[in-house]
Formats: sequence, structure tokens, C-alpha cells
Amino acid sequence: SSSIIHTAIVFDRLGEVFVTTGPTLDHPKLSTDDHTINYTKFKNDMLHIRRPIEYNNILYGSIYVIAPIHSLKEQTRTLVLMMIFITGIILLISTLLAYRLQKIISKPITKLTEITSHISKSGDYSINVSTDGSDEIAVLYDSFNEMMQQIFIKEKERDKAEKNITNIINSMPSIIVGVDTQRKVTHWHSTAEKIIN
Repeated sequence: SSSIIHTAIVFDRLGEVFVTTGPTLDHPKLSTDDHTINYTKFKNDMLHIRRPIEYNNILYGSIYVIAPIHSLKEQTRTLVLMMIFITGIILLISTLLAYRLQKIISKPITKLTEITSHISKSGDYSINVSTDGSDEIAVLYDSFNEMMQQIFIKEKERDKAEKNITNIINSMPSIIVGVDTQRKVTHWHSTAEKIIN
């Protein structure tokens, strides 16, 4: 901004002052081949900058700017403080968003984990989980419910098949005894139980 510029002078290609702003200073005429036409230096708590004005490799003149160092320091300090403030706001918002997203994601997963633990202890595969959403968590819940339904159906079919086999075996007049590899009796049907007892 112009408030940090003390003096600005534009020289033509002959080194004459073309236009100036700020306090008038005594500036010597600079020739076009002056080696100091492009420099940056500090002098008397001021920053002195000179740059050539060129277009298509043709020198049209130069610009000379003087700026007080304390203004630059204040501007730098202000920018640094602003960056720190903005960074702090971004970190705060990011933390709040991460916390909120964690609750949104982890709560349904925790609920599903608790239900799974209950099913493994109770053996009750008829339990269903419900959700109000239609996002990926809802898809996960629906897949879980479908899996539980399939297990529940298979379990009922197994129980029915075992009952049918038990009825068939019990209706046989012959003695049927089941033993394991150590020749220990594992089960027998009703006829065998009557005779053995």
C-alpha cells in the first residue's frame, strides 16, 4: 500500500526525474549504463530499491522506491498475526468437524458392535438393527439384518432337519447307538435307551 512508501521516483532513460511522489530528495542524474540501476539496500533505517523499466529488451528508465523499515516490520507483524489467527480458526473448525464426523460414524458402528456381541452370547439371530438414514451406515445395517435373517432361517431349517432325523431314528425298531472315535457313546435312539436301561 502507498502508506508504507516514503518516496517513489520514476527516471526516464536519460536518468532525468520523470515523476516523483513523497518528499523531494536530491537525486543525482543517472546514466542509462549506471551499474546501480538495479539494487536493493538498507540505509538510515530505510529500504532503497531501484529497478529498471524495460520492454522488449529496451530500457525506458527506472523506478526508485524508498520505504521506512519500521512500516515494513509493522506490515510483516500484522500479516504474521493474521496468518496465526486464521490458522488457529482453521484448526479449531477442523477439530470440531472431525469430532462431529467421528460421532456420526462411530456411534452406529459402536451400536452394531454391541448388538453383535449380544447375539454371540445369546445365540438369538432374530434381532434386527434399525436406522433412520439412507447413507453407507444404513446400507451396512441392511446388510447386517439380511445376514442375520439368513442365519436365522438356516438355524430353523437345521433344527427342523435334526428333529426329522431324530423322529426317523426313533421310529426304527433296531438298536442305534452313536459312538465317537474313543468308542464313547455320544447318543442313542429311544429303542436303544429302553433296552439298555
